[in-house]
Amino acid sequence: MLLAYGRPGQNGLTIVDIGTGSGCIAISLAKELPDAKVYATDVSAAALMTAVENAERNGAAVEFIRHNILSDELHLSGIDWVVSNPPYVTLAEKAGMKKNVTDYEPPEALFVPDVDPLIFYSAIAGVGKKILKPGGRVIVEINERFGKEVSKVFLKEGYDSVSVVKDLAGKDRVVSARRPL
Repeated sequence: MLLAYGRPGQNGLTIVDIGTGSGCIAISLAKELPDAKVYATDVSAAALMTAVENAERNGAAVEFIRHNILSDELHLSGIDWVVSNPPYVTLAEKAGMKKNVTDYEPPEALFVPDVDPLIFYSAIAGVGKKILKPGGRVIVEINERFGKEVSKVFLKEGYDSVSVVKDLAGKDRVVSARRPL
């Protein structure tokens, strides 16, 4: 399923937001980088409909694709950036979370199995190798507990220039990796 709102710029970066949810990241990128071609994927049809509405409200040019990162091929190529804020909270951490998060976010958007907390990063790394241009980057938000482990996922998949970025509180929050030239 492909949904679109607006007409993306013809020049500039090509970006894919994997697991877009309400579309916040993709919409923000489209607004800040008006010459970029921005795609956003999600497994949930309901999330995609919300994201389309949000793009329309904000006048953002984003193409939305229904896609399951864990099982579906993503038929894109020549991508400059893959970005994602995938589910990364382990089920064991659920009890310590605030109700304003657990009561209003779908569980599938938050939680990963305790036995495989890196499942989405492995899938994103594999897809990124197929769709990124040489020199293209993957930028993902992470669970602060797994910075080193997520970095290792990308290194194992052959990425270089892998780095962990800390948030303002000094916690590991983002991993960036480059597909080699």
